[in-house]
Amino acid sequence: MATATSSRLRFTDEQLKQANSVNLLELAQQYGYELEDTESKAFHAKHSGGLFFYKDSNTFKHFGSDTKGGAINFIMMQENTSFVDAVKRLLGSSYEPAREAAPRKFVPPPEKKELIPPKKAHNFKRAYWYLVECRGIDPSIVSALMNEKKLYQGTYYSKETEKYESVCAFIGYDETGKARYCAMRGADPDSAIKQDKSGSDKSIPFHMVGRSNKVYVLESPIDTASHATLAMLHGIDWRQDHRITTGCLSDKALQWFLKHHPEITDICWGYDNDVNGRKPVPITQTEYAAAVTASDDSVFIVEATGKSMKHIPYNWGQMAALENARKYKGLGYRVSIHTPDDDFNADLVAFRKRSATREPETMPELGAVDEYELEV
Repeated sequence: MATATSSRLRFTDEQLKQANSVNLLELAQQYGYELEDTESKAFHAKHSGGLFFYKDSNTFKHFGSDTKGGAINFIMMQENTSFVDAVKRLLGSSYEPAREAAPRKFVPPPEKKELIPPKKAHNFKRAYWYLVECRGIDPSIVSALMNEKKLYQGTYYSKETEKYESVCAFIGYDETGKARYCAMRGADPDSAIKQDKSGSDKSIPFHMVGRSNKVYVLESPIDTASHATLAMLHGIDWRQDHRITTGCLSDKALQWFLKHHPEITDICWGYDNDVNGRKPVPITQTEYAAAVTASDDSVFIVEATGKSMKHIPYNWGQMAALENARKYKGLGYRVSIHTPDDDFNADLVAFRKRSATREPETMPELGAVDEYELEV
């Protein structure tokens, strides 16, 4: 009886290195992403659901889907294709199949950096002024966070201005009381600093302690404090419910929080309303040709791979909220979604401006949260 033998096609280490050496910043621009420097050796793609590119290592991380890697993984994510097809597309005409390549050497992952929060300023007046006067957050909430050592004014060197700037430093502590996460925001309306401190662990959330069995999940500390302020303006005790930030759209921080707070039964997501968000999706050549004929400027071809793509509207924040709500409803939690007009700080600032012109009736309806039970 004849036995069939197969020799699997594999890629050599040189081929994989060549595929991953494609410049990711250039590749991202070919997909139509608009990149902005974040002052932390990373470039942020606007309206992308938390997509960052790291120039020094030529890697990326998409916090919305918790996907990361080099050019190969980026192609897999963007074009919804397999590892083999992604490598082939990146190699292009230089691809030649190799059979039974030598086993790849094990490379240990790099050690995680320890978080070193920014140096504290002599006083916190600048941060207090910025959060209260520019962001509209209630003074009592800002003071409470500072007294709890979850917020302070720090100093951070800005590459853009080439000088030290004042920042609002929001701290997340683990179960032992050790600082593990630090979100920084320039304490000036014109500051470009908006990032996590190197060494931050996004699975440890910035947390505003509550007493109930409900937790609100938001993206950033400023949104979280703004949501608490809006609750106060509606006559609700802002210390009643818990509030945490994810720093992205992943649920890792929520997982950690629920592990250490088993009393939680209700979860409400208050993610941003990304009405300008968009997402590139692969299309067929026929669809591309039809779109070009119709003068549809949302279609394009990726130079590096030759793949036809199309930008579609995609509300990253609300889609992530919906996906998470479905997941946690299946786990037995009572779930809901509170959708802001933009984000909760933008809503708060807009309300403050309307109040100054005597239009208090336009205040956002926070009470709608408890009346709306998500249908999933």
